Amino acid sequence: DIKSKGERILSGYYDFYKASFKKPLFTEKFFGYGGNKIYMDDISINGKVDRIDFINEQEKTVRVIDYKTGGVKSRNEIEGRNKNSDGNYKRQLVFYKILAELDRNFSLTVVEAELNFVEPDKSGKFVKEVFEISQEEISELKQIIKEVMNGIRNLNFERTKDYKVCAMCEYKPHCYPNGLPTPSA
Repeated sequence: DIKSKGERILSGYYDFYKASFKKPLFTEKFFGYGGNKIYMDDISINGKVDRIDFINEQEKTVRVIDYKTGGVKSRNEIEGRNKNSDGNYKRQLVFYKILAELDRNFSLTVVEAELNFVEPDKSGKFVKEVFEISQEEISELKQIIKEVMNGIRNLNFERTKDYKVCAMCEYKPHCYPNGLPTPSA
């Protein structure tokens, strides 16, 4: 069933975009692996971008592209501007820009980031959302990364209040040796 669904979705995606396909500059571009470590201060970071395309070859500007499966998200959902979203999709794009900026071996400038949904929306239309990443977004994510790493290094791990997550966790005896707490009503 899944294979059939995938073939149907990707065939539709191909048919929709085939006239506009162009050769990518990179696919599955790794940042921060092997001998090319990337550091943000003393924090090692790495990641893999689905695709990178030139925007302007002479100016050495590029767009990073992340393909998404599942339902199409609105721009507000992507940016975390409604109650049903956390902004993680946009944060991922910001992280890609940080990786590219900090990679000493990457001589191009990311000026755009795109989410490309491979499944159509409810009306059958395929959706791409393109973003410019602001310096404020970069600074904010860098601060979050530093705070999280500081917490990890200080072994400061808050327990979840969502005990449904804990029910299947192999580490629950470590966190809750006397059994999971009963959620208060």
